[in-house]
Amino acid sequence: MWGMVVKPRYQSWKSSALQGNTVGDALDCFHLIWVTRSASLVSKIMPEIHVLWDTLVDEWGRENTARVCRISIYVTDTGDEECEQLRQELTDLDLYQAGAIQFCRPDFCEIIQDHTLDMESSHTRSHSLLAFCGSNKLAQELHREKIDNDMLASITGNKQHQMEFVSESYGGYRKKTKKKKLSSTLDSGSGSGNDNNSSDDEDNDEQLLTPKRQTSIATVLATRRTVAYIPF
Repeated sequence: MWGMVVKPRYQSWKSSALQGNTVGDALDCFHLIWVTRSASLVSKIMPEIHVLWDTLVDEWGRENTARVCRISIYVTDTGDEECEQLRQELTDLDLYQAGAIQFCRPDFCEIIQDHTLDMESSHTRSHSLLAFCGSNKLAQELHREKIDNDMLASITGNKQHQMEFVSESYGGYRKKTKKKKLSSTLDSGSGSGNDNNSSDDEDNDEQLLTPKRQTSIATVLATRRTVAYIPF
């Protein structure tokens, strides 16, 4: 069972989508999930996101836009004042009023399962891409959740609904290697000079790329339905 679930049974989602050779293939839905512990970062970026959203609404209408493009932002900032200030800034925005911005942690297991159930109830077959950008630890957890979901779909006879997972990880911590100073035999008897710099040689955690307060992760669920002649 494990081998049948994990082994790829399909052509690359990206290659298939770019080729567009299969009759009826279409990108059906795009869902951006952004999780950040910085309310100030959302305050800076949200106006740009909303400009893109408003552009789609002007072209397609709000109902059609909401059907093919979803945006979910989870703010986990522990500062009450920062979160309240962000609420005041976003209160008039369409996405905020629609519940796209939540001040809590997401349940990725529930998100993946709900997506699959939605595909099973509305499509004969589907192919979803779960793309993740964030820490390697969370990427591994998401991958396990995805595999568990694949096994459940296989057991319930829904193999025609497939999901592919890709991850780009960044950040995290690494240990600084302890530097060994080379001293000549003439200085071997006088170690006091080296002791002054011993604090620089201790093992320290070094954070990579992004400061802790600005750490964010982004997850994208893109679904391509493969039922012939279904209108977009």
